[in-house]
Amino acid sequence: MAPEMKRSLKVIQKKAEKLEVDGELIKIACQPLEDYLLPGKVISYHEFSYLQELQRELISFTKKKDKTNVNEEFCLLLLHLNYNRISFFSYYIQQLQEKANGCNTLPDLIEYHSLKLKIINQLPVKAGLVYKTGLPAIREQVGSWICEELYYLEKQGRYLYLEPGQKNLQQPTEMKVHTSLSVSHLAMAVKLLVEAKLITNTNSSDLIRMVARNFRTDRQEVISEEA
Repeated sequence: MAPEMKRSLKVIQKKAEKLEVDGELIKIACQPLEDYLLPGKVISYHEFSYLQELQRELISFTKKKDKTNVNEEFCLLLLHLNYNRISFFSYYIQQLQEKANGCNTLPDLIEYHSLKLKIINQLPVKAGLVYKTGLPAIREQVGSWICEELYYLEKQGRYLYLEPGQKNLQQPTEMKVHTSLSVSHLAMAVKLLVEAKLITNTNSSDLIRMVARNFRTDRQEVISEEA
C-alpha cells in the first residue's frame, strides 16, 4: 500500500494548497500518512484502517471547488473523523482564540463560544473511528475547553453587574464559604477564635477583610468590611 499512499499524499497536499488550506493544517492532517511511509515503520491494523479512511476523506475534500470557509470546513472534517491528535487540538484552539479576539464585548464572546459549542456538539462523528485510542475524543477535548471558557466569561459577566462598592469585595472566580451564622454572629465567632489564640493573625484589619471576602451568610452574599 505504500506506493499508493505516497501518490495520494502528494495529490492531497497539492490540491489542499490550491484550495488555500492553511499550510500548518495540511501538515498536521497529513503527518500520519508521512509517518507511515518512513522506512521500517510498523503499525497496527487499527492504525492502518484509520489511515485508509483518513486518506479517502482527505482526497474527497480536495475535490471541492468552493474556497469559502475552507479552513473551518477542513477542521470540521478532522473533528468528524475523530482526529484526536494533540497537534490538531492545539491548532484548533488557537484558531478559536484568534477569532474570539475579534469580539468587542463580553456578550459577543459568550455568543461566539456558545455557537461553537453548539456546532461541535451537533457535529456527526463516525461511530467507532478514532486516531489515538488512548486519548479522549477530539470533540470532547474541544468541547471541554469551550465550556471552561464559557464558565469563566459568565463569572466575569456576573462580576460586571455588581455594584461599584461590591467589586472590591468579591472576585469573579472565588468560591465563598457559606455559613448559617448571621454577620454579627460570624464576627463574634472570629473574635472568640482570636481571643482563644486559635487564630494568630496580628493584623485585625487584614483578618476582617479576609473574612468579608471569603464568607457569605444566608442573607448576605457580600459582607461589608465595616459590618
